[in-house]
Parts: sequence; structure tokens; C-alpha cells
Amino acid sequence: MSISILATVSAKPEYASAVQDSLQKMIPASLAEPGCIEYMLFCSEEREDVFLLVESYIDDAALSAHHHSVHFAELVDSLAGKLVCDIQIEQMNRCQPDQYAEWYSISKK
Repeated sequence: MSISILATVSAKPEYASAVQDSLQKMIPASLAEPGCIEYMLFCSEEREDVFLLVESYIDDAALSAHHHSVHFAELVDSLAGKLVCDIQIEQMNRCQPDQYAEWYSISKK
């Protein structure tokens, strides 16, 4: 079953641009991971210092590989001291039948 992550990142206002840059650098590296289905960054329309990452992985192993990647470690280091609070992470599962496995196997060929 695929796994989705919603991660809310709240930057200190003076670091909003730097945090956004660090988050954007994660997109191509994360999408290149074998088990990553999607990795999207959203910026709040109301607050320039709030970001939402929407990530989906084919399974727990793919999510674990992401968390152990070099680019993830670099992100953690780059965000040190720049956030208002810890990243708020919500792990989600699809409420409807999972069709990602079939789509993923076709799209990554």
C-alpha cells in the first residue's frame, strides 16, 4: 500500500526564502528515488513562511530509503535554526483502493 506524507514547515520569517530554496532543492532528488511516486511543494497564500510538502511512496521501504538519503540529511542540516517549530508530519493512507502500485510499475519503466 502506498504511503503519503503531509509535512507542514513553518520558517522563521527572516529565513522564509532560504527555507523555500532548501525545500525546492529536494524535489528533483526525491523524485529520482526509485520508490517516490510524487513530491510536491506548496507555499501558503496567506503566510510566506509556511510550506506544505505532499509526498507519496510506494511502500514503507521507499519512505525509509528517503529518510536515509543524503539529500534528506542535507535538508535537515540546512533547516537547522531556521524553523519556528518542528516540522509537523502527518502520515496518510489512501481511503480508496490503492492504484499507485500498478501505475508506478508502468510509469517508471
